[in-house]
Amino acid sequence: VSIATDDRSACPQLQQASKQASKQARMSTIVSSPFSSASVLSPTSLSPQAADAYADAQLVTYCEPACWCSVSYYEMKNRVGEVFNASKPTLTIDGYTDPSSAERFCLGLLSNIHRDPVIEQTRRHIGKGVKLTYVGGEVFAECTCDKSIFVQSQNGNMRNGWHPTTVCKIPPG
Repeated sequence: VSIATDDRSACPQLQQASKQASKQARMSTIVSSPFSSASVLSPTSLSPQAADAYADAQLVTYCEPACWCSVSYYEMKNRVGEVFNASKPTLTIDGYTDPSSAERFCLGLLSNIHRDPVIEQTRRHIGKGVKLTYVGGEVFAECTCDKSIFVQSQNGNMRNGWHPTTVCKIPPG
């Protein structure tokens, strides 16, 4: 299972958030501008030439995107099924066959005519799968099946000072 949190093409709300983020980046440039030593710049704290240069700048407030991650399921090199966009703060990815909802993505419903016996055997171990929770811009993973799961996160590895390709084992429970 591949989880991508930056697939802006799959989520229009992320495209809008991306535009807002670029505006916010321009605003942070203004705040650190060499034209003034003030911590917050206002038109009166800038020279007339500098104020004209930043006349179109606007304050942008942040709002959470409607979908915080996109899930793609692969068997070997082949993507199987459609991309699933998570909109609720908790997402369960499991191997069962109940219809998927906004809080659940069931891999058991996905068929592949090229599936070989090794993949079939591997899929039997997914069971209750994994529960992902999105809180305040961070994603937490909980292994809800009876087998360990393995996670490779470049963002998490950077935060912890680990090598970018480090893989972490999350035991059941």
